[in-house]
Amino acid sequence: MIEIKSFGAYNGREVKLYVLKNDLLEVGVSDFGGIIQYFKVKTPKGVKDISVGFNGIDDYVKYNMHTGGTIGRVANRIGGAKFELNGVEYRLDDNDGGNCLHSGFKCYDIRFFDGEVIADTVKLSLFSPDMDQGFPGNLNFTVEYELSSDCLEVRYTGKSDQDTLFCPTNHTYFNIDGEDNGPIYDNLLAIYGDKITPINSSLITDGSFLDVSDTPFDFREMKKIGRDLFCEHSQLTCGGGFDHNYVLNGERVATVKGEKSGITMDVYSDYPGVQFYSGNMMGDVKGKSAYSKHHGFCLEPQYFPNAVNNETFETPILKKGEIKHHYIKYLIKAK
Repeated sequence: MIEIKSFGAYNGREVKLYVLKNDLLEVGVSDFGGIIQYFKVKTPKGVKDISVGFNGIDDYVKYNMHTGGTIGRVANRIGGAKFELNGVEYRLDDNDGGNCLHSGFKCYDIRFFDGEVIADTVKLSLFSPDMDQGFPGNLNFTVEYELSSDCLEVRYTGKSDQDTLFCPTNHTYFNIDGEDNGPIYDNLLAIYGDKITPINSSLITDGSFLDVSDTPFDFREMKKIGRDLFCEHSQLTCGGGFDHNYVLNGERVATVKGEKSGITMDVYSDYPGVQFYSGNMMGDVKGKSAYSKHHGFCLEPQYFPNAVNNETFETPILKKGEIKHHYIKYLIKAK
């Protein structure tokens, strides 16, 4: 079941909220930014919204947290805000201390998409012209949201008339005990990867790998996010907490459990990595609830950060005329 509601207006244009709903889940997706505005789960204890967010589009733009948004063309950081492709150097927005984060100042999560409902799917489409954000190629981009009995699936498709980069993702901040439950410290997390790609003080990867064994980054067995968050470790110092890409072992990305809510979320994706971010830079803001540092975490499936500038990483190239697909699935259980 899909309903379309008004979600106010931005710059004189009505914002639509597409509501996907079944007996277990209700998800609100905006045609502005492809934003997951809420992610509600029906539990024996009542309905819980497990996604951090705001009550109006103006606040999404004002606070610029990418909350729930569709990130593109390329998620995460590109070092030096530049890259070379086919012998040509491309300059990007320096919006992150000398680097480019989430493709710059005009990320997709602050743009209108064209929306339509096709059967049980919400399809949002965006045209990104050649040199938009500094990237080559006219890109036709779609993101689709489909709800099954216990799963939200998000699908990305891109096609360009030139070789370009393509690595979209979703930037929802989760709290599995409920977005109104305060810090995420007691959320139980498992990540199915044996290595991370370490970062420097500018949060940039250099192409190396670090085994998670005997480090705070070992989430191969489920543990509370807060257990090792404040440990002394050089990588935690660099990230101000967890803000690292994990090298995944397969398409099962992570499992998160909320002991208070009784909700379990399993995440799957075809991407090779996932950025785990523990909300280290969240400020004091009033959204659907009052939020502060560590009140949400992100699991952002993607190619490895700064991959285009590291020969040891797979580069997220979309070839001219190629149609490329990626997906993220969120499977939910409630007891």
